[in-house]
Amino acid sequence: MTRHCVLLSLFLVASAATAPEAGANQVVFSDSIYADADWTIVNQFGLISAGQQPTGGNPGSYRQVALSVGQNIPFVGQLNRNFVYNPSVSGEITGITYKIDLETTNAEGATYLALLSQNGNLYIETMHTGNASPNTWLTENIVLNLADFALLRTNSQGNVIIDPNSPPDFSVSGSPITFGYEVTAGGAGFFTSITGIDNDPIILTVTPSAVPEPTTVVLSLTALVFMGIMYLRRRRKGAVA
Repeated sequence: MTRHCVLLSLFLVASAATAPEAGANQVVFSDSIYADADWTIVNQFGLISAGQQPTGGNPGSYRQVALSVGQNIPFVGQLNRNFVYNPSVSGEITGITYKIDLETTNAEGATYLALLSQNGNLYIETMHTGNASPNTWLTENIVLNLADFALLRTNSQGNVIIDPNSPPDFSVSGSPITFGYEVTAGGAGFFTSITGIDNDPIILTVTPSAVPEPTTVVLSLTALVFMGIMYLRRRRKGAVA
């Protein structure tokens, strides 16, 4: 009976360990509801409001930002608490694409930039941007360059400091990353810039963390089964003696 129990246990281990591995190489984050509880403000200057609008999106609800444009350029950084990826667990990030619908409800434009947070620091990609169009939803497909991300700092005077020598870590050594957007607006005179975002898949291209090949796992478990059989044989011989 003991022999059968040991062999059954080893068989169950083998069955569990040889499950198929995931082969996906994309991770997609998306929000079409924009509940305020899912978003957090991480920096701001000249912010009037930021939050969900129940109607008027493309279609349905969307997230709206109102910035006060004046002598200095306003901005606001927003991160989604659910847009989190951990390279050290799930694999290296090799590409990022932001596909977003943008609109501004006045004649002045606004710009959306990719923003992320890692280890308490903010990083921004300023080379590839999405621009909101007046009174119509426009889809922007923004393929980012990982090498263009730079450390972002702001001060109370509304000055933005960008350090290109301090990039985030997208490799398997990297800590968890939270994704979102930096929004800014400009134009002549003093006015309120109102812009919205909808249907925003953030698509990560990743290299999944390595897992043992099924044949390797099977061979290892075969060795375990063989060792179990030899152990039982030795015990039985000892009992007979």
